[in-house]
Amino acid sequence: FKLDSIYRVSDTTINTVQIFPPFTTTLNPGTSFINNNNIIRLTTGGVQLNKAKIRSGFLRVTIKNTLHSKVNFVYNIPKASKGGIPFTFTASVDSGSTTDPKYYTNDFDFSGYDLDLTGTTGTSFNQINYEVTSTSDPAGYPFVINGYDTILNVKTSLISLTPSYVRGYLGQN
Repeated sequence: FKLDSIYRVSDTTINTVQIFPPFTTTLNPGTSFINNNNIIRLTTGGVQLNKAKIRSGFLRVTIKNTLHSKVNFVYNIPKASKGGIPFTFTASVDSGSTTDPKYYTNDFDFSGYDLDLTGTTGTSFNQINYEVTSTSDPAGYPFVINGYDTILNVKTSLISLTPSYVRGYLGQN
């Protein structure tokens, strides 16, 4: 059997949005916002995968900044590794506003990555967990943030992922 006749990874997009609490405050330079336990759930139609090796495909990450400060990001998928090194990248997005947001977009080649799809506890399946840490520019200035402002807006997309190997429950047929 060809693997893609048994299982195919559907293109998937997940939005990670973090909203500030309902009050106005001034934030100092170097303020961090951490967003852990974000999950990309693979659509499978009954297939329950716990491991995959990716032959080809991309991970697209788009970051939107509406804060009045440049923001530095660290994006990490601890259980996606290539050559034993977990997937991580850093990026900076210039200051923006709700009427003039600034963006960062990049496609990362996921060929050759090993994915552990068991989640943070190691007991799940079809899950890719990721973490995003954002920090306002440490060399910047204090800025006002209003209640319900978006402090983190990240879109993660899996595009044309083709596995060369999978392990898990592949169904009864």
